[in-house]
Amino acid sequence: MTNSSRDQRIQVLKDILLRLHHGASPDSVEADFQAHFSDVSPIEVSLMEHELMNGDHGVGFEDVMKLCTVHAKVMAAGVQGKEVPDSQQEGHPVWIFKQENLALQAGLHRIQRLLDALEAAESQGQELDPGLLRGLTRQYQLLDQFQRHYRRKEELFFPIMESYGHDAPPKVMWGVDDQIRDLFGLAKRALKGLVDQTEDASVAQVLATYQAFVQEFKDMIFKEEAILIPLLLSLFSQDDWLAIAKDSPEFGYAIIQPDKEWVPSRVSLGRKGQMGSWLKLGLGLRLKTRAGRGPLAESPTKSSR
Repeated sequence: MTNSSRDQRIQVLKDILLRLHHGASPDSVEADFQAHFSDVSPIEVSLMEHELMNGDHGVGFEDVMKLCTVHAKVMAAGVQGKEVPDSQQEGHPVWIFKQENLALQAGLHRIQRLLDALEAAESQGQELDPGLLRGLTRQYQLLDQFQRHYRRKEELFFPIMESYGHDAPPKVMWGVDDQIRDLFGLAKRALKGLVDQTEDASVAQVLATYQAFVQEFKDMIFKEEAILIPLLLSLFSQDDWLAIAKDSPEFGYAIIQPDKEWVPSRVSLGRKGQMGSWLKLGLGLRLKTRAGRGPLAESPTKSSR
C-alpha cells in the first residue's frame, strides 16, 4: 500500500469512526468499510485505528470496538459456506479470551455507573451510602480476575510465541501488564481507604486512580484483540492451541466460566509462517521506565523469571 493510498484510507476510516461516535449504527457503515478495507489485513486496519485513537481526532476506544464488529462481519462474508475456524468455536482459547474481554468491559461499565453515583452523592453533600461502597468493592473484586486472564496470556501464549522467534512482543506486553497491575493496586487501595474512612481518603482519589487504571486497561484490550490475537492465529498450530486449552484450567478464568470443551476436527498442522517484525511496535506503546528495572520493554518473560 502506497503512502497516498494509506493516507486516503486513514481518512475514510476516521470518517467511519466519527460516524459511529456520533451515533451511527455499525450496520449503517458496513458498506463503506467493505468497499475500502475488505482487501486490507486485520492487523493493518488495527494499526490505523490505533493511530486515530491516540491522535487528536475525536475517536475513542468505544468507537473502535464498535468497528471491530463491522470488520468481523466483513471478514466472515468472505468465508461463508466454509468450515467455522477453530478460533471461533466455543471453548477454543481465543474464543474464551475474547469472551473474557467482553465480560471485563461489562465490569468496567458497572464500576463507572457506581462511581458516577458516588460522585453525584458527594456533590450534593450526601453521606456516602454503605451499600454503594459494598457494591463497588464487589465489582472491584470481580474485575481483579483480569489477573487470571493476564497470567494465561503470559504463561501459556508467550512461551510458544518465543519458540517461534517472536520474543520481543511478549517482553513488551508483559511489562505493560505489570504496569496495569500496579495501577489497579493503587485503585484498590484508594477504594479501601474510602470504605475504611481513613484520614486521607476521598472520592476524588478513588476516581483519579480508577481512571488512570482504566485508560491503560482498555488500551491493552485493544492490543490483545487487534494485534496479539491475529499474530497468534498466524503462528500457532492446532497442537499449540490444544496444549493451551489443556493447561488453561490451572490458571482459571476472568469472570466467565467456560462450560464446553473445544474438540477440533484434527488436521496435521506444522508451524505457521511468521509475520513482519513491524508488529513489535504495535505491542510496545507508551513504554515507560521504572526504578531498578529499566525500560518495560526489557521486562522478563517466563523463560527468565
